[in-house]
Amino acid sequence: MTEKLSSWRRGGKATAKQHLDAGNRDSHYSDFSAGVVSEKEELLGPMANIQDCLADVLPTLDGSPFIRSLYFRPGDAYNEQTINHAKLLGKEIFSDLRGEERKAMINEQIDRIQLAIRETKEGRLTTKDETEKKSANTFIGQDERLQALAVVMLHYCAALQVRF
Repeated sequence: MTEKLSSWRRGGKATAKQHLDAGNRDSHYSDFSAGVVSEKEELLGPMANIQDCLADVLPTLDGSPFIRSLYFRPGDAYNEQTINHAKLLGKEIFSDLRGEERKAMINEQIDRIQLAIRETKEGRLTTKDETEKKSANTFIGQDERLQALAVVMLHYCAALQVRF
């Protein structure tokens, strides 16, 4: 009975497990990415999928086989788990290309992300100046969009750190 009780108590803790990604390379993901969430993480709020916030931007970005599996917690997009997940998956961006060609393609995607960030910031400033209740909801949506774009930027910048 002790084993079941201790297992139940540990049930929500994230533990590292080995996972084989699409490129048949060994990768380490936490149980969190598989859907296991600790009680502490549940209290912090739900995770948002990048795809939900950036449905218009993602189709313009190339090279990442895992971009649609990125997530963040609105208001806490810079937590260690989100950053590590984005970096880990970023290593596979344009993994079929080598050297300068790969670097150029990644930089092209980063330019697209920077443009989306600039456009969102401009829209956010416009919304901030408005006083309607509807604009407050828009402002919150734009804030979440900026957080999602920051995670995607980190994802692509992590790819530049990997040499193929």
